[in-house]
Amino acid sequence: MIKVVVFDLDYVLVKENCLFSELFENEYKVPHEEFYDVMKSSKMLERTKKNGSNFNIFHNLLEKYKIKISEKNFFDLWLNNFKTKKDVVDLAISLKKNYKIAVISDNFLEKTEFFRKKVRWFRNFNYSLFSSDVGYTKKSPKMFLKLIGDLKIKPEEAVFIDDNEKNINVAGSVGMNGIVFDNIDQLKKELKMANVKFQS
Repeated sequence: MIKVVVFDLDYVLVKENCLFSELFENEYKVPHEEFYDVMKSSKMLERTKKNGSNFNIFHNLLEKYKIKISEKNFFDLWLNNFKTKKDVVDLAISLKKNYKIAVISDNFLEKTEFFRKKVRWFRNFNYSLFSSDVGYTKKSPKMFLKLIGDLKIKPEEAVFIDDNEKNINVAGSVGMNGIVFDNIDQLKKELKMANVKFQS
């Protein structure tokens, strides 16, 4: 029996208006490939609070292109660059009548703090776990084992919804059910197949 419905954040509950590396290129003429390379080489998604602000990892890139921007303005630009997928969020909140709802996501520290503190609908979720909380990503089964342990459930009592099939496969490797997200109608259909009850 399903007890917890777990959602990925990006491209399931929210969607960026455009990739931030591309937005930053449009605003400041920094090639988006270089911006992305800094993120990747620094393992930004795995940096935790003890590593300090992620603004610091872009210092050399900003200097190279002579960009003067405050840390606040940098992250304001980044963190407000999204749209809520209201149909999915509404569905998630409706599930709370019968299930715990959770978020598990690969995301950097400043974004996780933004969602936890500033995004009102996010407070409806019973539990959230981000890569920046633990120092590893959904590529590792440890991410899903931690969620299972924290929520004190059996793996088969959770269904995980993600737009990336590779992440679904990792969750499946520890015994969780999974749904590869495409759109709201497909999601509702597959939740019904998993015997997850909700109002249509």
